[in-house]
Amino acid sequence: MQTKVLYLFTRTPLHIGAGNSAGYVDSPVQREKHTSFVFIPASSFKGSCVDLWDTAPDGQRPENSDTEILFGANGKTKQQAGQLIFTEGRLLAFPVRSATGCFAWITSPLLLRRAVQDGALPAAAIPKFNLAPINGQQSAMATSKSAVVHNNRLVLENEPFVLAPPLAPTSPPTASMADLATALQKCFPADAIWSEILHHLAVVSDEMLSHFVETSCELSPHVAISDHTGTAIKGGLFNQENVPAETLFYLTIAERRTATQPLDVKSPITKFVEKIVGAGGFIQIGADATTGLGQCSLSFQESA
Repeated sequence: MQTKVLYLFTRTPLHIGAGNSAGYVDSPVQREKHTSFVFIPASSFKGSCVDLWDTAPDGQRPENSDTEILFGANGKTKQQAGQLIFTEGRLLAFPVRSATGCFAWITSPLLLRRAVQDGALPAAAIPKFNLAPINGQQSAMATSKSAVVHNNRLVLENEPFVLAPPLAPTSPPTASMADLATALQKCFPADAIWSEILHHLAVVSDEMLSHFVETSCELSPHVAISDHTGTAIKGGLFNQENVPAETLFYLTIAERRTATQPLDVKSPITKFVEKIVGAGGFIQIGADATTGLGQCSLSFQESA
């Protein structure tokens, strides 16, 4: 079964809501229950792809159109599974504020192992992790050319980190942080912002990544003002959580074929990739499209 990896790089903040919350955030984003990592539900991405693929009104698409064949049909008269299989969009790199170098893209051993397992990164590019606390302080790994390291230390948000010492040489040699940065850079090789990953990459522990993802998303206050009173409408003031711009996700796309969905000249994934890339490699996902949220760049690669 052919599989492709799709990388998504948020150009603007992204909001895929998880419903109301009892906390100070009225409209939080979707998170994994066991890690608190943000993710993009497969249904949200698939729905955005359907809108980008075919602008025909609901119920007015021709029978057995490409839209129905690739994405499926769920109408009153016809129900059919699509040929394309989408996974959820998993987090790969998250931007956080840094005391030096402006900001860092952070990732963790769990995210990198997932990416290898899903075919989003080659196993040969993953270094050995050396993230044990040093003198009671959290440690982090970074490249020798990192702009976020100063005097062997990093400060991400308000959290201080000590740069982890290099591991002893092994035979055969293991991957370095530079190898990891190079592999990540290939996700968007022509992007002017992402191309700086070599100077802004840091690997932190899974626990610290979970902490940053939970506390460093953007909070956007919203309010509805009454035209008559000039004051906030009751219930019109709320805080919305957004995933920050410059966050990297990935997902995989596979194909499903049945006897009722015969093969044609081009595979379903090939047709999908050609059309989406032909649309500029750009897609809007999630809520508040009219205020610029959810603008994402797309990049396709064969599974590693």
